[in-house]
Amino acid sequence: MLITHIQKNSEFNANELEIGGDVLPQSHFGPKHLLKDKKPFAIVLGCEVDNVNNRGFDVSSEFLNKGAAIVITNFTKISGDEAAKIVMRLVELLKTDSGRGIQLGSVILKLKQQLLAEGIMSSLSLIAYGDADWIISAEAVSKS
Repeated sequence: MLITHIQKNSEFNANELEIGGDVLPQSHFGPKHLLKDKKPFAIVLGCEVDNVNNRGFDVSSEFLNKGAAIVITNFTKISGDEAAKIVMRLVELLKTDSGRGIQLGSVILKLKQQLLAEGIMSSLSLIAYGDADWIISAEAVSKS
């Protein structure tokens, strides 16, 4: 899980992830950040994580390109407070599956419905890369 701010490095004309005051150039993100044998499930929320003008070369696409099976992200600007609420609700939903697992598409639908009911409009900007039929749980990700 990563809640980050994306900023453009003007000297190198490249995206950087600001994470808790530290800056990581997008190009330095690599396989060491994901365990490929675990079919990674990445949650990457923040400001301009999924850039529709730069699709395929944005931060969320970088996670897919480096081996993540599922990436949940957003395509609009979002505050850190809203991102935290989204992540907390997602974790709550995953914990309710009692180890059985739940389809990715069902989780995303429930997540958006619950957050929207609470007035968190940024939930409408959530997108999930990955097969809607993937079964996810707090323990693992597998194809049904």
